[in-house]
Amino acid sequence: MKKAIFFSLVFFLLSRIVDAQIKSGKIVYGVEVNESETQKLIESTTDKAGKAYLIKYINGFKESFPYVKVTLLFNEQESIYKGEKVMKSDNGLNLKMAYQLASPGTYYTNLGRSLTLHQNEFMGNKYLIHKSENFNWNITQKQKIIKGYVCYKATLDFKKDDKIITSTAWFCPSLPFQFGPKEFNGLPGLILEFNYLNRFRFFPKQIEFYNEKIDIQEPEEGKSISKKEFEKILKKHTRFYRE
Repeated sequence: MKKAIFFSLVFFLLSRIVDAQIKSGKIVYGVEVNESETQKLIESTTDKAGKAYLIKYINGFKESFPYVKVTLLFNEQESIYKGEKVMKSDNGLNLKMAYQLASPGTYYTNLGRSLTLHQNEFMGNKYLIHKSENFNWNITQKQKIIKGYVCYKATLDFKKDDKIITSTAWFCPSLPFQFGPKEFNGLPGLILEFNYLNRFRFFPKQIEFYNEKIDIQEPEEGKSISKKEFEKILKKHTRFYRE
């Protein structure tokens, strides 16, 4: 509770300072594989065929991620996150698969309306998936410097396959924008680094700030459905669905 109050106060004070200077910005994230965690995953897989597939799958990400970049645009109330369009694999790299993990579609967040939309295309159909997660972040006082900014560590637990897996975010209170990769938001500062399920690390390649507010367009194309409805569609058409 004391940590939450502390960071809320820091966020409030810094937002008043930054308000007169920075109105919006852009982060270009790169992605890389967490070698130690993915190796643990491989070693824990006992099925030979499953292990061989997993090794091939992870190696594909390792080869493709250096060519992947995803962009977060944000102002004080809104953000939009998406990757580049990829038509075909290039030079033997499965860039399409890499982008599917880094940015499966477009994510839009509007803090004022408590709205998060995920625009995604599946089986030739486009959907606007409404999400309403309130992420239960655990904020710590552990610090590190990222691109010259003092960042604090926060963790988030996910339940996958009856196991609890932790994701780690590094956010910057002196940049009081509550956004990050994909739909992950709500921290009292911009997320500069995010370790998704501690297997894939999103890190900042480029950071830009603007003194004027940039306009962010809410995605409108696609059938409007809930997250649960979209999950049912996925489960119906994919044998190995993962959240």
